[in-house]
Amino acid sequence: MSETQETEGTGEVAGQEASKPRQPQFLPKLRGQQVIIRLNDGRPLTGKMLAFNAYEILLDAGPKTFLIFKHSIASIEVPKGLLD
Repeated sequence: MSETQETEGTGEVAGQEASKPRQPQFLPKLRGQQVIIRLNDGRPLTGKMLAFNAYEILLDAGPKTFLIFKHSIASIEVPKGLLD
């Protein structure tokens, strides 16, 4: 038997820690860029993305700074060609 056996019923591999939530790979490219974040209720927020973590995005919208929880985001609009 190999060292990386799946433990019964847990879905975890024996000998490894539970994996941390993975960050989407496109968010680091958006840091410092002007974006439009559309919330689940349809409201758009326009500003420069300052920072992010596993659960939140920090958006500088001129006179205000918004802390947006990711579960409330419907879409993020970015300039064309930025994510290529």
